[in-house]
Amino acid sequence: MTTLTPNEITKYRGALNRLPVAARFGELRSHREASLTVARECSKLTKPLVVPPVGHTPGSTVAIPHQSHGGRLVSNLVSQLLLILFPPGVPFFKLDLKAVDVRELAKGTDLGTGTTMYDALRETFVGIENNCSIKLETMGLREKLRMILLQLVVGGNSCYLSLKEDLELIPLDDWVCSRDSSGDLLEVIYRQNLTITEALLKAIPGLDQPLLEQGVVTVYTRCYKQLGSTRWTVDKYVDSSPEPYETLEVPSGDFWVNIPVWELTPGEDYGRGPVEESLGDLRTYESGTRIIKDSATALAKVVFTVRPNGLTKASDVADAENTEIISGQPEDVGVIQASKAYDLNGFTQYLSDIKQDLDMAFMMPTVIRRDAERVTAEEIRRMATELEKSRGGTYNNLAKNLQGPVAELLIRNILSTTSAISGNIKADDLLPIVNTGLQGLGRTLELESTLMFLNDIKLLPGLEMLINKHQLIQRLAALRGLELSSIIKSAEQLTQEQQQQAMSQVASAVLPQMLPSNNIKESLNVNQENR
Repeated sequence: MTTLTPNEITKYRGALNRLPVAARFGELRSHREASLTVARECSKLTKPLVVPPVGHTPGSTVAIPHQSHGGRLVSNLVSQLLLILFPPGVPFFKLDLKAVDVRELAKGTDLGTGTTMYDALRETFVGIENNCSIKLETMGLREKLRMILLQLVVGGNSCYLSLKEDLELIPLDDWVCSRDSSGDLLEVIYRQNLTITEALLKAIPGLDQPLLEQGVVTVYTRCYKQLGSTRWTVDKYVDSSPEPYETLEVPSGDFWVNIPVWELTPGEDYGRGPVEESLGDLRTYESGTRIIKDSATALAKVVFTVRPNGLTKASDVADAENTEIISGQPEDVGVIQASKAYDLNGFTQYLSDIKQDLDMAFMMPTVIRRDAERVTAEEIRRMATELEKSRGGTYNNLAKNLQGPVAELLIRNILSTTSAISGNIKADDLLPIVNTGLQGLGRTLELESTLMFLNDIKLLPGLEMLINKHQLIQRLAALRGLELSSIIKSAEQLTQEQQQQAMSQVASAVLPQMLPSNNIKESLNVNQENR
């Protein structure tokens, strides 16, 4: 029999009971203090405002690190991830049906002449995917996605809500959670400062007069579920109220709280980010930069000394302008200067090596591009792909906790404003399949293998005739992420065109025999002469 520790008792047993939210938030907050402390240090060395220090208020100043390279590392990695996960102008997912019989759907769907059910659905899905790509840009979601990725890279965790038609980001200091041993969420508590409106007054009856005078109220939302359950219980509280003013039962598929993590260790509730992985190098680089800066200031300092009993006066040396002539002896004036520049060369090289390691960990362009006069585009593309492959596990996690919820949010927005799908298809029947990130890397590897296989075929004469060229074109287009159903001719169209071409050749061969012969033409000419 396994014995639970006091911390585990507080964590697991408390998740299954309805408790005062303020007390439960404090219990879970105690489990998170160590993670927040590390996240604040990571933010201090890179982006100080991503995880601000304790007591920080909007508008107050924060300590700026002595080096700016940490901020550039984070900005570069976030930009790379944003372009890979959500490429501009290109759908980052493809639609499919969950568990729906296409034959049943065909009964209520109007199809044009010569159009199959699959073609009609594929054409409709492509339209929705393209509209979602446009919606992503017009809704302003890209900036919020960048903020979510900033929190993931610096703090290792993020929390956002996808309940309404937009994403709402929760600061790292305003939410807590607990997970089971496999990493699945058991409980989430987040707090929001909401302005008191008429709609909020109707939802929260009986607000105290002091809260009404403040105009702002703090609302705690506690979400928890039983182990193995597929439904969430959601309780909403006002400040430290012991009883919730609203309780909901929400299926897991409709749950709007999303907590993506960068890398989660089994048994932990909160993830670790790439900045924490390189925290030791960042600490060394920060302290080393401060030492180099102080040493450079000391090396640049020059002090002149004047012999007390000499002919040169100290006041004349101090007041003399450049190229000015004064009375005195050169031997009376000396210079005091630190000559330690050579001693710093080894330390400077050590910091340069650390910087190169950091650049490699954060996929900086200086590492991708070699130092040469001519660098080919293919070389840059290959090296970038190699660096992206090292983030494969991260892509898998982000596809589930970031790209998937964003795709569902965009689909809901599209279908709420237009009836894009005819027949009996509903929004719940659609399944967005992410095709960027890890999925994109898988397609890239398969594309490389396919092209290498074709090169091998060319070396063996006679085997090219065995390749189904139509299927090969479709496979290459799919690996490139292209939809070519309206461009590439189908096998039926090719057969029909070949038949028409054969009929044209037969007609061109038979038609001259059916026309009047030369004898008939000669008789006509004779008749014309007799006339």
